Amino acid sequence: MACDRGSGPARWYARRFFGAEAFAALAPLTPLQTLLSGLLVVILYTLVIAAGDNSRHDFVIEMFANLFFMSSVVIIVATQSWADTRARQREYQLRVQESEAAEQLARQAGILEQEVEKRSREQAASEARYRLLFNQIADDVVLVTAEGEILQANSNFSRHYLPGQPGTGGSLFDIIPAGQHQDFRTLLAMAIDTGEPVRNRRLSLIRSDGSATEAEASASLLRRDRGITGVLLVIRDTSIRKEMERQLLTSLETRRKTET
Repeated sequence: MACDRGSGPARWYARRFFGAEAFAALAPLTPLQTLLSGLLVVILYTLVIAAGDNSRHDFVIEMFANLFFMSSVVIIVATQSWADTRARQREYQLRVQESEAAEQLARQAGILEQEVEKRSREQAASEARYRLLFNQIADDVVLVTAEGEILQANSNFSRHYLPGQPGTGGSLFDIIPAGQHQDFRTLLAMAIDTGEPVRNRRLSLIRSDGSATEAEASASLLRRDRGITGVLLVIRDTSIRKEMERQLLTSLETRRKTET
């Protein structure tokens, strides 16, 4: 019973100790700070108990029992504080890594955006050079689908056969006499099936003024990304050449007659 009566102050100090250790567990203390605060509480407890009534025979046993219990709690709380500190350090490192990764991702996104803009400018410049070269070709050049739909035409072709039109849309069959539609389909089929250029095929075309002209067409298959873009036709008007040939033959005949 003496032990129970004397254990009242011990329980009171223990409750105060638990309150202090609970604060140490909740507060962001390092393991060293936790050990020092716990050691300070143990020392204060020892001093208070030593200054009290120590005449009981079980005083030393009770004091050492309480000190052992308090020391065990201090060690447990310090261990928990060490684990919490490690967790906070790990969380801080993860946040730093996340921030660095976000900054690096933002830099990479900026570099990628600049590269896309650079490639877009280069592609636009390349397309402008292509269109300039495409329109400066002396022959009539037109890009058509396998069904004869006009995808793109240079300025000469548009001027000769598509006046007032943008050079796209419509069908090439519209300027080919009906009797030669099958020949033109055969030309497109040969270019698509073989993949080899088809050269110097005779073809009649109807100009924008309604007159018919004789021409030679060469067809080449264009591919992009393993797909067929269309058939490129290079059309050369042979009416002028035929007129020159006729004039040359007439001149030769006149010369023979003169020599005779």
